[in-house]
Amino acid sequence: MSTTQINEAGRLLVQAQLHSHGIETDRAPAGADHHLVIRAPGHLAEKTIRVQAKSEPMPGGGTGRLALSWMLRGGFAGDLIAVTDLSTCRVWIFDTEEAFERAQQHPAKGDHHLIMVTEGAGMRRSRHPAILDEHFRDALLGARAGALLDPSWAGVFRAE
Repeated sequence: MSTTQINEAGRLLVQAQLHSHGIETDRAPAGADHHLVIRAPGHLAEKTIRVQAKSEPMPGGGTGRLALSWMLRGGFAGDLIAVTDLSTCRVWIFDTEEAFERAQQHPAKGDHHLIMVTEGAGMRRSRHPAILDEHFRDALLGARAGALLDPSWAGVFRAE
């Protein structure tokens, strides 16, 4: 798949999972800094989401353990960031500030590199307290998005 196809599939995956939890979604207008606008039924408040997708885990550093990694643009001022793994249909969702905080690397140009190692069995200790994909289980869309979107929306989501 091309990068364009991967990104589009990621957006569609996020939309599908949000719809399955009763959250309405709209595509962002062309040229917007975000990809989706969401609302819970009966709520007028909207939230913006930037979606970043990966087709599958790749070897870290080209030869290391399998990992997913996303470069999160530091200048993004939207509400939420969703990252996806198309190979497992997983979606993690964070409020923007939390995504930047949980990223393990912060290059000088202001971006944030979020990494999830998917091949962790037997892994030696990492200098990062959360590096394995299992450390991010709490951020899977079905597990916590309601609280991130708006505390009054929490009942809209079902645990996956």
